[in-house]
Amino acid sequence: MDDIREKRIFGGKEGRTRLFVGTELGVVVASLSGPRVGEFGLEYRTPIHDIAGAPGRIVVATDEDVTLLGDDPVQLGVGPASAVGFDGEDVIAGDESGRVTRVSAAGIEELGTVDGTITAIDGTLVGTAAGVYRIVDGGLADAGLDRVRDLDTAGTPLAATADGLYRLGNGWMALREGDATAATSDGGGRRHAVVDGTLYTASPDGDRWAPVELPTEEIPVDVAYGDRTAVVTADGTVLVEAEDGWRHQRLGVGGVVGCAVALD
Repeated sequence: MDDIREKRIFGGKEGRTRLFVGTELGVVVASLSGPRVGEFGLEYRTPIHDIAGAPGRIVVATDEDVTLLGDDPVQLGVGPASAVGFDGEDVIAGDESGRVTRVSAAGIEELGTVDGTITAIDGTLVGTAAGVYRIVDGGLADAGLDRVRDLDTAGTPLAATADGLYRLGNGWMALREGDATAATSDGGGRRHAVVDGTLYTASPDGDRWAPVELPTEEIPVDVAYGDRTAVVTADGTVLVEAEDGWRHQRLGVGGVVGCAVALD
């Protein structure tokens, strides 16, 4: 699987960031320049279940296979997937049967099977309705919680669940109650979450979360970080943070499942 390491083709050029938005129609790619949303278009036409980014790479989960995007998309041979993420150089994928697979330069490795559909993957953490599992030598280990919607392992791990937003410390510590559907961090000072359909941002210490006022009533789905913070809504609006608020642009698609960038 040399394509795992060779498929490093995406990034920001000349001050621009490419935002990849997974939707029910496929992947819409929007060019972001500062706070402005420029050209955008549908570049990969198949329904997307999940999308993830790593330096130079974008991967998607579909009903057909897990695919690395590019001028010539590469199917990784995993089969249908419900969630996908990166663990360093490797792609981690999960499906509706609970099967978790690692794809690396060495090939495809079955990591194990857990109860329920895989709903979220990031780094060495895997989420399902039954909780969080950690990828360890020899398989998958139960790591607590339940009804997991999203995971983020950049810096201190975050988990979005149907019961609320949690941070991993000495066990999972509740940060905010409610129906949490997204959790994102850049590993530095930027942390965001969606709870009960509202976007929240964290204080520098990560202990206090305040609602963010957006210029739309649409429900935010996911957050990605380039030079600016970008938010995508369920109805296909991209919002980019500016000094005086947010700039936004409708993409003309719905059924959004997430977004990602691939900055080096």
